[in-house]
Amino acid sequence: MECFETFLIGSFTTFTTNSLFEEIIDRPFLITEWIVPAELSKCIAYSSKKLCKIYKNRPISCKNFPLIAQNKVHEFCSFKERFLDGVFYEPTFLKQISLIDFYLFKIFHEKGEDGLKERLFEDKPFNSPLLYNNYLVLILLLSKVDIIGALNKQNVLLNSLKECSIEEITVIIPGTDYCLTGSLEGLKANLEYLIYKIEKENLIEHLKMTILSALDK
Repeated sequence: MECFETFLIGSFTTFTTNSLFEEIIDRPFLITEWIVPAELSKCIAYSSKKLCKIYKNRPISCKNFPLIAQNKVHEFCSFKERFLDGVFYEPTFLKQISLIDFYLFKIFHEKGEDGLKERLFEDKPFNSPLLYNNYLVLILLLSKVDIIGALNKQNVLLNSLKECSIEEITVIIPGTDYCLTGSLEGLKANLEYLIYKIEKENLIEHLKMTILSALDK
């Protein structure tokens, strides 16, 4: 759980006609896994001894940085040539995520936005809340973590960033050279609403049914 209190997590939709996503439209949502906001001068898990404070739980994104895919380095990196031969690590549950994505695309093509609303339990799947939305809960279910615990830790993180007088957070869009910026207060509102849906609207049980349907196909 230390990671959730230290790094941002979240997801956002690629269901859009925006040319920004032309190269990555093969996934309905993208996960921002273990992100350090661009507004910070350095990783907040980086110790004065030049070591990671949570090394035993070292996130995959840390192992990969600055790789964004095999043989592809983020444009922000000033030493790209040094990392091109590095190994790009992928989570073991990535295949399950691919099955979920394939299922959601299939539902969308068969039943349109109404089909996605039903499967994701999201009122506006094409305009889902930034970072903290129902698709994120799907991924947390697959990764078998304490979902409420993880989201509460994200709240601790957002509050600590607020104490640093940060008003906006910029995250790297995984697999691309692009970034996306959102207001801190907006993200906190998204997070609180997601926790509310889990606690009051039986969101987890609903999404478990979606996972079963996707993985049984």
